[in-house]
Amino acid sequence: MPIDVLHTLALIAVAAAVTFSLRFVPMLTVRAIATNPYVLAIGKMLPGGIMVILVVYSINHGEFHGAGGLLALAVALGSTIGLYLWRKNVLLALVAGVLIYGALTFG
Repeated sequence: MPIDVLHTLALIAVAAAVTFSLRFVPMLTVRAIATNPYVLAIGKMLPGGIMVILVVYSINHGEFHGAGGLLALAVALGSTIGLYLWRKNVLLALVAGVLIYGALTFG
């Protein structure tokens, strides 16, 4: 089957147009979305909600062997909450909590 150059160029043009529009159209709506009061409220509540979900998941699915495991959990959880309240940085708090828990658990 011979390759039709015009057909190939048309396919490339359509693919380029779809790709460009999928990347460009969201840029047109950024200002409307960024000033939406619902989006702003969710942005303020989301870090705390993520922390709660991760803590509940960790406690429900963790394997805590003896008092040492519970103590490691308490220290890591306390440090994570303290770092978040101090620095207001979710990434810093989560990484530090995971590292502290790992250091205390796996030595």
